[in-house]
Amino acid sequence: MSSVMEPLSGGVFSPETAGVPDRLLERVVEVVDGPGIRMGAGIVWDSEMVVTSAHVVHGRGTHVRLADGRALTSHVARRDTGRDLALLACSELAGATPVPVGDAGALRAGALVLAVGHPLGHTGAVALGIVHRPLVRGPSGRHWIAADVRLAPGNSGGPLADAEGRVVGVNSMVAGGLALAVPSEAVVRFVAGLAAPHLGVTVQPVAVKPRHAPPVLGLLVMAIEPESAAARAGFLTGDVIVRAADEPFGAPGDLAGVLEEAGDRLAFDIVRRGHVRSVDVTLRRAA
Repeated sequence: MSSVMEPLSGGVFSPETAGVPDRLLERVVEVVDGPGIRMGAGIVWDSEMVVTSAHVVHGRGTHVRLADGRALTSHVARRDTGRDLALLACSELAGATPVPVGDAGALRAGALVLAVGHPLGHTGAVALGIVHRPLVRGPSGRHWIAADVRLAPGNSGGPLADAEGRVVGVNSMVAGGLALAVPSEAVVRFVAGLAAPHLGVTVQPVAVKPRHAPPVLGLLVMAIEPESAAARAGFLTGDVIVRAADEPFGAPGDLAGVLEEAGDRLAFDIVRRGHVRSVDVTLRRAA
């Protein structure tokens, strides 16, 4: 069960972590658009950058208000609407202490988490809850952290942090009564400006009927770009991709999500002439 409250200083926190909410609040800003219109929250990511949600900012220029009340000018340096992330450049932040970043992949169901933001105009509110599912794949194929934490308009763009105060996600939306946050690993890649690897295939969704099993979604390879990662790995036109990173596809867009979160290598299962085989692909992530 989650609740919205003022900054905490004890209770479920140990003596070592009792100051976590206050430290987070010092690193969370208000994103203000136009003449003082409150849009959401943002996170001091480094000495000159604020991370927030893409849907929180409109246009190129905006302002951020620090916890001490100072209003600073910023501009949108980068935006990814698919991942719902935006990066605000603010040179006036120089000297600000950035948030510590945690490992979203290490989260477990039931872990204690905090969401910090400005819900419904309540500046600097803290919501306490637990992780419902560490990484759930959404309709876009991308992973999200699902947490039982109460969010409201004004929380978007704020941090989801573990009990040690490390930011494990950026709060984005509410779905099915649960808060969804962009995992910290995806945020790190976004801030670094790393584009998703390019596989180099044109695909079409098809139904594949394995023996003695219900149909599954496959991606029929219609064309392959010369010298692409797929071409180097030996993909052929007519191959049907049925799994990536040991996961089946729930929707055609899942391939883009898998590629976004991939490392240097990615294993695919394909059906070729009626037989399933594994293809290991070496990927390059362009800056």
